[in-house]
Amino acid sequence: MRNTITIFAAVAFAFSAFATNAQADWVEDAIKDIRVKYSQIEGWKKQKKSYEFEADDGPESASMTRYTYNGQVVQIDLGYSLGDHGAVNISYYYHNGQLFFAFRSAGSWSFTGKQLPNGESETMDSVTEDRLYFKDNQVIRLLRKDVDTKNPDDLGKILAKAQNLTVEDPGLAGDVQQKGFQVLNVKSSAGLRSLFIQ
Repeated sequence: MRNTITIFAAVAFAFSAFATNAQADWVEDAIKDIRVKYSQIEGWKKQKKSYEFEADDGPESASMTRYTYNGQVVQIDLGYSLGDHGAVNISYYYHNGQLFFAFRSAGSWSFTGKQLPNGESETMDSVTEDRLYFKDNQVIRLLRKDVDTKNPDDLGKILAKAQNLTVEDPGLAGDVQQKGFQVLNVKSSAGLRSLFIQ
């Protein structure tokens, strides 16, 4: 009986390992396909149309550019700020009307509470970059870079050296995906405004 249990356990472990490897292979194949589509879109000569808005009585502002190729939307760049201390930029990529990739960059700054030798308040700049890969309306991978610096001139260098980490963030992924669907229907500055101000 004990040998039978051991055999069942070994078979179950082997099947689990096989399933895990098969899933990993599927994800890697999907990401390779996504990168090919991304490169194609980046290389195309696209037509574009832009919209923007600024709130009359608040800090909210946004801009959006739709890129089309052969009559289809293939890319949308969205930038917005809902306050004085930060902004978000997202580039969405589509194939046959389906979102397959999004690159999100969120930057902000804050006071550290310290004073510089010149008398000014010291600040800390923070940037988070997220790369979201989609397949069949599901996030299959989210890569993130997170950096902070007291010298904003160093941000580019620090980001270039930072490692992409695979993370789980269903809240952010859901928000990025939802906006990716919403912006497809935006065709005016008023429509862009309605995304952020009800």
